[in-house]
Amino acid sequence: GHSGHVSSINFSENGYYLATGASDGLKVWDLRKLKQVHSLETPGVNCVEFDYSGLYLGVGSADMKVIATKKDWSIVATYADLGLKQVSTFKFGKDANTILVAGSDSRNLKILGSAA
Repeated sequence: GHSGHVSSINFSENGYYLATGASDGLKVWDLRKLKQVHSLETPGVNCVEFDYSGLYLGVGSADMKVIATKKDWSIVATYADLGLKQVSTFKFGKDANTILVAGSDSRNLKILGSAA
C-alpha cells in the first residue's frame, strides 16, 4: 500500500483496475487478482483518472503525466511546463483527444492537446 494518505482513487471503465494516488506516488491494482500491477514514484499525487476508454491513465502532481494502460503502463506524455504549482484536478475529453487541467494556485483552466 501507500506510506502516506491516499488523495485520489479511480476505477477503470471495466472495473478491472483501481488507481490510487498519494504523497508517495501512484499505484495501480488489478482487482481480479487482488494485487498491485504498477507503481510510479512521483511525489505528491493529487489526482488520478482513467479516460473513458480505459486506454489511458492520467496522474496529476507537480506535472501531468499520461500512462498507456495497454502498453505495459508506459508514460506516453508528460506536461511539465503548465504554469501551475500543482495539478489539482483534470478531465479527459472524448477519446483522450484533449485534457482539461486546473491547478490549486491558479484560476485558469489549461487545455492540453491530444494524448492519443
